[in-house]
Amino acid sequence: MIKKFTLLTSILFVVGMAIDGMYNQAHTNPFGAPAGRVGAPADNGLTCATAGCHASTPQNASNLFAVGVPAAGYNPGETYLVQVNFSGTGNKGFQISPQSVAGALQGELINITTSGSGGTQTVGAGKYVTHTGPQSGPSGSWTFRWKAPVAGTGPVTFYGAFVNGRNTGLRLSQQVVQENLAASVADNGKLKNFRIYPNPVTDKVTVSYTLERSEKVNIKVFDITGRQSMQLLNSTEEAGEQQHVFEVKQSLAAGVYFIHVEAGSKRFSQKMLVK
Repeated sequence: MIKKFTLLTSILFVVGMAIDGMYNQAHTNPFGAPAGRVGAPADNGLTCATAGCHASTPQNASNLFAVGVPAAGYNPGETYLVQVNFSGTGNKGFQISPQSVAGALQGELINITTSGSGGTQTVGAGKYVTHTGPQSGPSGSWTFRWKAPVAGTGPVTFYGAFVNGRNTGLRLSQQVVQENLAASVADNGKLKNFRIYPNPVTDKVTVSYTLERSEKVNIKVFDITGRQSMQLLNSTEEAGEQQHVFEVKQSLAAGVYFIHVEAGSKRFSQKMLVK
């Protein structure tokens, strides 16, 4: 009877280990993370812990991935390499999404390798990129490409989630890349005579430009993280020279901002310093 009990216990232990192993494998998902699990505000902060796949509490971290955008900022329409590399124990996986504050995909995610443990895939209608297979070594490493959005988009925030195994090592990380405003000026020459002054701003800022035809014009202010700080104008204007004076000091703390103008299909951004 004792021998039978011992044998049954051994069998149950082996089966349990196998199930646990498969569970651990599945929950550092070999098919990639489900869409919308990068902790972005527009995704209601959902992570893989929220989905029930990982039991650990998300921790903020840095240097888990790098977007190859130079210090001057991204050039609209150009493609940049994104490298994911982080260490830890257990099977590893990730998900990244470049978003606006409203949660819209910024630019385009492009897979380099689409199979194996080093492969990536896009999910959620191309809004997120995730692994195709987990990596179990001391470090996890993936690469993919990002095509920058159109001129005038402004700062883009990359939200990322990274996991080691089932119950440990769930980390969140963000990286903000700026737009190369010099490139934006070249790409938006049709928005004639665009100026903001004075810059730096102490209390009021003047925005002037010339419209070739009647257009709906939308002027907003974004902070350096890409979050909208002010709505300055949203109206249809007639063709010709336009000049608007806005009081900003009462609404904006000292710091760096971007004035973003949309005039019909044209977009334009310029950095503004508030003292």
